[in-house]
Amino acid sequence: MELQDWWGLNGIPFIIALVEVIKRTFRLNKRYIPILSVILGVGFNVALAPSMQTDLLPAILVGIMAGLAACGMYSGIKASWGK
Repeated sequence: MELQDWWGLNGIPFIIALVEVIKRTFRLNKRYIPILSVILGVGFNVALAPSMQTDLLPAILVGIMAGLAACGMYSGIKASWGK
């Protein structure tokens, strides 16, 4: 993987915000947040792949990492703010 393959990790704040909007809008159960985060991360990175001239497999892998990182950051923020 080259450096340009990792640019998809910049979508983590976007994924966190989008998950929060979806969670509040559709009254999403907390157990589905990690799945939604990974789906959004993969979707974001697959959509970004052609503009970055990246192959599909690295985009999917970085998307999974971005989704899991977004989910981890979400739970860390939630735990530290005490919501």
